[in-house]
Amino acid sequence: MLPFRLLVFSLHERIAREFRWDRNTLGEQTHAWEPSHWFSPGFDEPRAQFKRSQVASDAAREGDAGSLPWLRRLRASHQPARGPICFCMHRADAATVNYTEIVVSRRSAAMRYHDGALCCIPRPTTTHRILLPTARKEFATTTTNPEPGPHLGNLRFPLHPSRRPPLPRSLSPRRKVRALAH
Repeated sequence: MLPFRLLVFSLHERIAREFRWDRNTLGEQTHAWEPSHWFSPGFDEPRAQFKRSQVASDAAREGDAGSLPWLRRLRASHQPARGPICFCMHRADAATVNYTEIVVSRRSAAMRYHDGALCCIPRPTTTHRILLPTARKEFATTTTNPEPGPHLGNLRFPLHPSRRPPLPRSLSPRRKVRALAH
C-alpha cells in the first residue's frame, strides 16, 4: 500500500491523532488540540514546512483568520512564490490535484471536495452532508456489536452506515458485493 497520512480528531478527548504509513510501519502521534496545518509536499519537506508555516502565521493576523473563506484563500495561496513550496503547489512533476474540507457542527457535518487545485476550482465539485443525531445513533448501535470492525486504538468506526449487520469475513469479495447489493 502506498504511503499515507490519516488524521483522526476527537472533540470528546480534545486531541488529534496522526497515523502515518511508510510502506513498512504504521506510526502514531498525538497532537495538542489547537489550530494546526499538516503538510506533505513530497519535495524538500523541511523547507516547505518552514515556509508554509511562515505564510500561515502571517495569514493568522488577518481579520477573518480561522473562517472558511480565510482557510480557502490560504489553501489557494501561491505565497511566498508560485512553485513547489506554496500551499497551492505547482511543480513540473507534481501539483495540488484536489482540496477536501470537512466542517463539523453540533448538528451536522459536511464534506466538500474540489476536483482540482483550489486556485482553479473555487467551488466544490461534490458536497456531502450528514445529520449528526442520526450518525451518533448509528455509531452507538454499531460499536456495541460484538463483530470485529475496523478500528484505530480504542476508536471504533461503523462498518455499514446503512445499519446492515457486518458481513462475515469468510465471504469472498464477489459474494460480499452480491450481499451488499440486495
